[in-house]
Amino acid sequence: MMGSISIWAATRPRRPRPALEGDLRVDVVIVGAGITGLTAALLLAKTARSVAAIEARAVGAGDSGGSTGNLYQTVTGGLETLAAKCEADTARAVVASRGEAIAWIEQQAQAMGPSSGFRRCPMYQYPLSPDAEPTILGELKALRAAGLDAQLASEMPPGLPAAKGAVLLLSAQAQFHPIGYLHALALQAEHAGARLFENSPALELDLEVGVVRTRTGTAFGHHIVLATHSPLGFHLVQAGMAVRREYGLAFHEQAVPAGIFWAQAHPRLSVRGLEANGKHYLLCIGEHHETGRHDAAAALAQLERAAQEYLAVGSPVQRWSAQHFHSPDGLPYIGRDESGAFIATGFSTDGLVYGTVAAHIITDQIIGAQSRWSSLYLGSLQKTENIAR
Repeated sequence: MMGSISIWAATRPRRPRPALEGDLRVDVVIVGAGITGLTAALLLAKTARSVAAIEARAVGAGDSGGSTGNLYQTVTGGLETLAAKCEADTARAVVASRGEAIAWIEQQAQAMGPSSGFRRCPMYQYPLSPDAEPTILGELKALRAAGLDAQLASEMPPGLPAAKGAVLLLSAQAQFHPIGYLHALALQAEHAGARLFENSPALELDLEVGVVRTRTGTAFGHHIVLATHSPLGFHLVQAGMAVRREYGLAFHEQAVPAGIFWAQAHPRLSVRGLEANGKHYLLCIGEHHETGRHDAAAALAQLERAAQEYLAVGSPVQRWSAQHFHSPDGLPYIGRDESGAFIATGFSTDGLVYGTVAAHIITDQIIGAQSRWSSLYLGSLQKTENIAR
């Protein structure tokens, strides 16, 4: 029977947590328990701040738990595209900040043990038609200009579609099991002193007094972090944000070489392997559509046809989707906005790494520390708020 939850949720049991009940007073209230919220909860708790993270459903039940589990320094929309919108120094800074975040994730994963499923692996980008080769070559140039050791490979590894042109190889990227990592991260945050609450959707936000109200409780905090992609209430950044949905399929008993495999086609097809609970899976991610103007059944059917055409797979055993928020300039919005809340959004489909970047930036801002990257992403936020006015 094909499931409608992600392969990650289907292969990792979860530990339930109570809902928020009554009044709770802390230094920082975090709304959302995905990778941004949990990373921030851990970092802030380690600074001896009292922290409460409230989650509408369950830890990792949102976009973090519906992701690819891929961790890479480049960006899905193409570093060449980003560099065309920004200065060259900006693209280099984005790559560097994302590299630092992956290294931090690796450190946490080493302490977690095998539950996180973390592994370093290469990343391949390749054309499925000759007319896509210029995109590969343009990306190669942009990656090298940003300081990454990108190379051309002669062919794809066995079991993947044959490339119709040049193959781009970027070594030392990574993958993990997002739900496994988030569950272990939640335990680390709790061990450091943070409190986590599930089944506690934020229904009302009052930033003047620092209050988040749920159905059964109220959390008071000196700082409010909205780690929910689409911030509660009205925020100027929402005016220009594009919301899109992406789909995923898992196929059973399909062994795939370690790696991230991006096929440049229309639409883009992302492939990776997974070994979980003694079983091998092939995962296919693709079919981007604007939320509210899409047909989920048709998108999943199209993705399945593409997987069967290029990878000779059978029927999927799991299917799911996740929602993403895209900023006009291609950079996330991270920091305190005009409402007084800390927000982190506009990650596109690169949220696992950007969420980790955001948690570090927001933590530094709350504790008054210097951050290498706050001006990079806060500047994008301020620019967008000025335009939205």
